[in-house]
Amino acid sequence: MSRTGKLPLAVTLLMMFCTTAWGANVVAIKLSTTGMPPIMTAGIRNAGAGVLVALYIFMRGGALFHRDKRFWHGVGLGGVFALNFLCLYLGTSLTDASRAVVLLYTQPLFVALSAHFLLRGDRLTPLKAVGLTLAFLGVAAVFMGRGGGSSGSLEGDLLMLSTAVVWALNTVYAKWALTEYDLAPRNALLYQLVFSAPLLLGAGWLLEGGRAWNLTTSVVSAVGFQIVVVAAVSYLVWFELIERHPASVLSSFLLLTPPLGVLAGWAVLGEHVDLFLALGLGLILGGLNLVSRNPPRSDGSRRPQSPSVHQHGPPVRGLDILVGELEPSSEG
Repeated sequence: MSRTGKLPLAVTLLMMFCTTAWGANVVAIKLSTTGMPPIMTAGIRNAGAGVLVALYIFMRGGALFHRDKRFWHGVGLGGVFALNFLCLYLGTSLTDASRAVVLLYTQPLFVALSAHFLLRGDRLTPLKAVGLTLAFLGVAAVFMGRGGGSSGSLEGDLLMLSTAVVWALNTVYAKWALTEYDLAPRNALLYQLVFSAPLLLGAGWLLEGGRAWNLTTSVVSAVGFQIVVVAAVSYLVWFELIERHPASVLSSFLLLTPPLGVLAGWAVLGEHVDLFLALGLGLILGGLNLVSRNPPRSDGSRRPQSPSVHQHGPPVRGLDILVGELEPSSEG
């Protein structure tokens, strides 16, 4: 980090890589589910990524699994993660990728709401309330835009909104586990991948056993992109960056993910971006910006946007809880 507070060019490019990968992830899911059953695809994705993340942690000399309460909380995180990906892959298969990514990234709004009730010291302020109102008006606009060139279904949109809710609950749970049990973020990611994979594969075998597979080059490439680029490389790059640079600076890049996802849906899949989707995206991004702002202290200064490396506890804010969940603690 330079003395001026600006990120080096290499870090900026790496963050652009991460946000682009996260935005394109929903497009990759959409492509993969054209030739593979959605739930089975999610299970394969998490199993493959779990192997890569485990290899990375092992090469760094860290413990893969724990023999205390952290293990059982890891099992719990994996269960919630499985439900999250069940909704994500089914929802993406039933609606446009552009609509899916916009609805998915309403997650920080549900984090702000759940944190208000579940985490100490993180209460809704009037400014956050305005932000939530704007963002949920944006969600309404997205729902109004079904039809008119969009293949989005009500079921798919509702599943994507459910994904955002479950993701928010998983984030708050992970935040609590990181705080109470010093669970390293890399291990939390590993637990979620490893323990969700068999649940998803089992559900896929039971519910999708009769579905046909069509493993074209684009389908296999899309699955490989999700496993290697998104679930493994982008998050491990994120972890490395968050150890070296202020999370408050890096978190600003997260707002780029929804518009990049919409752009990817238009460029790769030829999806139609109508006025309602554009309006909804603008309202949601504006609301997220307000929700993630920090209230000034009594001395007029503003609280830091994220805790230091070893401080995972509240207060936690809507957008910054994404950073707080992933911030590194001591390796467990």
